[in-house]
Order: sequence, then structure tokens, then C-alpha cells
Amino acid sequence: MIITQPKEEIGDFVAKRTSVHYLPSNYTAIAKKDEKGVVVGWIYNGFITDNSRKIVDCQIHVAARENTKWATKDFLFHAFSYPFDQIGCNRITALIKEKNKMALKTCIRLGFKKEGLLREAQDGENLVVLGMLKKECKWI
Repeated sequence: MIITQPKEEIGDFVAKRTSVHYLPSNYTAIAKKDEKGVVVGWIYNGFITDNSRKIVDCQIHVAARENTKWATKDFLFHAFSYPFDQIGCNRITALIKEKNKMALKTCIRLGFKKEGLLREAQDGENLVVLGMLKKECKWI
């Protein structure tokens, strides 16, 4: 089942697995849930607007339960449809710790492109900047 509420539950799930905490007023969320609870959670925050105050970019943060197959076409459609179709972003951004090879591989397989590196950006570790443009998204 795909859910967007309670977003605090999704935010807590993602925070525990990414060591990044979210203020409930500053994010939206989507998750896939089963009888055991949240399987995967996506947080959308860091919204950037253009001069007309239209949202053009947001950051995503993703966390999943270990040993689960969460990346279904249906879930990915909903997860990418929100930033690109519902709020009108032209691009989305993911910041992944350089040492988190599994997350980097997953993002690249989803269609993100490596765009840069933020040196010593989180807990003294480098963050890889990944981006996806709407026109590159194969899920919507």
C-alpha cells in the first residue's frame, strides 16, 4: 500500500536509516507499507523556487528496510510523479554519502546522473550530488 500520511512516521523511518532529521513543516513524504510497517520511505525537501515562486527543484532522501524489493514500477511512478508532475519540478537532487555504494548504485540504476561532490559535507564525509531532469525520468 502506498501512503503519504502520517508523514512523521515516514520521516522517522527515513531519519533512522539516513542519520538526517527532518522538520515536519519542511517536507512531504511518500512510502510503501506492508503488514510489518514501512518498507521504503521517500522524503522531499529543500525546495528551490524560481523568480515566479514556482518550485523547480527539490532534494529527495530515500531509505528502505533491508532485504526488501520495494522498487516496483507502481511505486516508482508515484514517487517520481509527485515532484515532476504534481509540483512541477524540472529536476530533483539526491545527496548520497560517497561511502554508501549501494545507495549510489540504486540511484544511478533509477536514472540519476552524477553531478558533483560536496567535500566533507556531512559528518566529515563527502556527499555525491546526483540529479535527474524530468525529461530523463523513465518512471512517469
